Amino acid sequence: MKKAIYILSALAMLMASCSTHRNMTVNNSLLIGTWEQPNVTLDLKANGHYDYLYKEDGYSNKQSGRYFADKDSVVLYGFYPQAYTPESKNERWTIRKLTSDSLTVYVHKATVVLNGNTLNTAGNETEIFTRKNDNK
Repeated sequence: MKKAIYILSALAMLMASCSTHRNMTVNNSLLIGTWEQPNVTLDLKANGHYDYLYKEDGYSNKQSGRYFADKDSVVLYGFYPQAYTPESKNERWTIRKLTSDSLTVYVHKATVVLNGNTLNTAGNETEIFTRKNDNK
């Protein structure tokens, strides 16, 4: 009986440590790195943090925060790309295709209402990023 209790106790500790490890890491190492679009740079770091930079005609929007990724999805926490409101939201992407040099995601757009006006009316869309080549 004591042996069974020790085994169950050890199993519970192992499961708890695996769960903690899963929550503290990025489960898709191929995502880690710098991804680009014509006006966007997105740096996904191994420690679960991201840096986002949008630049166009003298305007820039820089954000940083935490993200979660697994084999099917990416969630950028506290992300507001258009900076319409100070309230942040979580940007949720479904990964459509991921290779060593390209990332295609389906972006789930949330509707934002501010003072009765609807913002972010664009529907869900697909975005394509290419991996930044540091050997330039």
